[in-house]
Amino acid sequence: MTSPIELAKAATPWWMLAIHDYDGLDIRPVRNVNWTGEPLDHWPNLYPEDHATWCEVCEPHEAHFWSVYGRLKVGPGFEVFEDFPDEAEATAFAEQLRAAWPHLRD
Repeated sequence: MTSPIELAKAATPWWMLAIHDYDGLDIRPVRNVNWTGEPLDHWPNLYPEDHATWCEVCEPHEAHFWSVYGRLKVGPGFEVFEDFPDEAEATAFAEQLRAAWPHLRD
């Protein structure tokens, strides 16, 4: 039988379990591009498996979506927490995180 704690951990986003590894948040516009570097026109993950695409930070007017990143305390780097269809939703999510975990304030 699965314990309540195991069930809670399974339902918790991975980054929330490691939230104290981060010291801040960044909100960035992101676009989906193909192997030639051409921007695509869809939200991520709507392409067939054999369609090579990746995401890159871009200018706001080029964004297909917006990502909220956690800034790692140790070493340089960021890890993406969640993606949102627009800047307003990403900003609202980041503010909720900052309210719950004050150490994420920039």
